[in-house]
Amino acid sequence: MNRFYFVLYFYFLVQSPVFFGQNLLLVKEGFDSENKKLNVDSIYSVKYGFIDLSGNVKIPLIYDYAENISENRILVKKNNKFGFLDTLGNLVIPFLYSDAKSFSEGLAMVKLNDKCGFIDSQGNVKIPLKYDDLNSFKNGISKMLIEKYFGLIDKKGNEIIKPFYDEIRDFKEGMAVVRLEENNKSRYGFVNNYGNLIVPLEYDYAMDFSEGMAAIQLFSLDDDTLKWGYINLEGKLCIEPIYDAAGDFKEGFAAVALFSPIIANYKKWGFISQNGRQLTAFIYDNVKEFSNNRAAVAIVLRESLKWGYIDRKGNELINMKYICASNYNGNYSIIAVKNKKNINYGVINLRGRSIVPTKYPYFVSFNEKNSIVAMKDENFIVLDNKHSVIFSNKIFSPPIGEKITSDFGFYENKFLITLFVKKNKHTKQYRMALTNTEGVVLWKGKIWLEFSGK
Repeated sequence: MNRFYFVLYFYFLVQSPVFFGQNLLLVKEGFDSENKKLNVDSIYSVKYGFIDLSGNVKIPLIYDYAENISENRILVKKNNKFGFLDTLGNLVIPFLYSDAKSFSEGLAMVKLNDKCGFIDSQGNVKIPLKYDDLNSFKNGISKMLIEKYFGLIDKKGNEIIKPFYDEIRDFKEGMAVVRLEENNKSRYGFVNNYGNLIVPLEYDYAMDFSEGMAAIQLFSLDDDTLKWGYINLEGKLCIEPIYDAAGDFKEGFAAVALFSPIIANYKKWGFISQNGRQLTAFIYDNVKEFSNNRAAVAIVLRESLKWGYIDRKGNELINMKYICASNYNGNYSIIAVKNKKNINYGVINLRGRSIVPTKYPYFVSFNEKNSIVAMKDENFIVLDNKHSVIFSNKIFSPPIGEKITSDFGFYENKFLITLFVKKNKHTKQYRMALTNTEGVVLWKGKIWLEFSGK
């Protein structure tokens, strides 16, 4: 029987080391954490390895750290040194380095004797280890650090920008924010891929470009405060700096804010278009960026923040009745309501019609497979698009009284689940498992613990 699925990840995501590449899943499990007393100063007691989609271990879980397959190489750590495996698990670059990053554009950053450089996939040094820090290459450019100044190099090691700036951010739309500090004052501008300063260092702050526009901040002599406006890719000031807060442009609109004339130091939000035209009044207490021609907006009602949605004309599409609301992911959005003391999550479509009832305490996001994963009580519940339960499986048996939250990954009709149980304010207990859509456990790792301090 054909079913269409979308995955929903737990709303407050636990950052999980789950990756997918070349039909292998990167997983981790506890290292004798169920059988030996752990030192509470430890951060992790785990080992990394890879399994296939049937749950078979393909690369043993013997590494202290590992990253996803990148350009047929796997970055791994053992005995405080980094090296690289091939996709069969063979060590092709030995454990030599105190730090390293995964391969990108044919090169990997490595660190030895406190200096960084780049090697190729055979371990040959291509750019000498002479830098204090390096970023992975992206579009043929790497950010480098010498002493306390940043510059840029190309893949031959040629300097695009000599070490000069106090900050260089990642490139967005062919431009990167740069910062230079002089006389204890920071000034911001933009450089292009060739290292040319396109936007002079004349702003008090700058955000990255998005949809051809970047928010910049300037000091206003009129009211002795910093104000936000927008420039284009040529550096031209397109929207005057008159706002007290500003966001990125998404789908042609940006969220901006002005201080309330009634409540001191309190901002009210609205939206503007790229020509500076005001889409909405400044009436919202919180907003999110546009997604699929809709934006989540919120106002305070009866001392509680309530969320709804507006369209591209600023009209209210969905009433403000939810205690939280996500951006639309495709045709669906996650929302939540509060019933007495409980918060329950559900899903609505573009018209605000309920697709999944608001009755699940954990839940939540989508992917292109259009399947749903939810969790209720101590059971994992997988629903189809008609809300029928595909399977409900406890999978784990946590200590009585402990609260479960989890993280889900969906890979070719398999669910890779990371579960954690918060044992006390300093200790968390984790475990991973791989199941199919019928709830059959294909692989289950050992428990590990994480400590946040004494």
